[in-house]
Amino acid sequence: MKKFLILFCLFFSVISVQCQDIHWSQILQNETFRNPAQIGLNPNIFRLYTSAKLQWYSVTKPYQTYMISADGQILKRVPHMDQLGGNLMVFREFAGDASYGTTSIALGLSYTKGLEGRFFHILSFGLQGWYNFKSFDFTKLHFGDQFNGNIYDPNLQTNEQYIDENLSYFTATLGVAYQLYFSNSQFLEFDYALANIGNANISNSEGNKFILPLNHRSSIRYYNEELFRKYYIDIMLYYSYQKPFNEILPLLKIMKPIDKNSSIKSIGGFGGARIKDAIILGFAIEGYDWQGQISYDINTSSLTVASRGRGGFELSIYKYFNPASIYNNKFKQSCPIF
Repeated sequence: MKKFLILFCLFFSVISVQCQDIHWSQILQNETFRNPAQIGLNPNIFRLYTSAKLQWYSVTKPYQTYMISADGQILKRVPHMDQLGGNLMVFREFAGDASYGTTSIALGLSYTKGLEGRFFHILSFGLQGWYNFKSFDFTKLHFGDQFNGNIYDPNLQTNEQYIDENLSYFTATLGVAYQLYFSNSQFLEFDYALANIGNANISNSEGNKFILPLNHRSSIRYYNEELFRKYYIDIMLYYSYQKPFNEILPLLKIMKPIDKNSSIKSIGGFGGARIKDAIILGFAIEGYDWQGQISYDINTSSLTVASRGRGGFELSIYKYFNPASIYNNKFKQSCPIF
């Protein structure tokens, strides 16, 4: 019982006091969560993305995170080289016997503009509005004063201070992204997003106030299908700052193309290191209208003892929806979006 109370307090403090947003390891694929300017910033008419992360298996009820996201083109004007994109996202994270966690629903819009020159340039702006609902089940918690001398009696009144089990609040995320296309298979990207806008109070305790810190996210990405001819490479350096925490995550993904007669387009792997936290290793497989990845975080942080050296698994699946003409197009464009 005492061990359970300590674990509950640990999760309560990590989630509520430190208030760090989820650390996705497959941040290369989790684009619309990272930055709303990425909404519709791809050649697909519509895409569906789902992801799950399971970690802290050393405790009875480990930390779990699930997300499903759909984004696509709402309006596209090829002669003007611009488009409007839309996004719907549902997010759920929880941990502990009381299932303390957050459920979030986001709606997003983006505007993307293409600019021609010696190379092709793309500038995109995005906005997401988030409705967040924090909750836990107080009845599932056990306290020492509910022991009647012989057994635990849940009917006994506890003297623990009661706090609100449910809390809701709104936040917003703003983002901008710039892409420089050298060809339809090679580009350089810079993006920046500011999340948790709204000065939201996320304290469940009545009379207390804790403002959710802003999250600054930025990344540099380089993608090339021609550098080594036989391999695709995707490189990203991701940085996040959410006072007082920093996250630095360099990632490298290498994919090998498969015979064109196969339903599988390419297979490969990726790796990276979240500085002072985890080493990330993963496997990826890609079809012509889908993509799947699985990765494992090897814990290298100061919490190794508490986690008993156990890290976390992350699984993601992409599904693309396009007319057949896109796959049959024989013409090379300087930008695959327009």
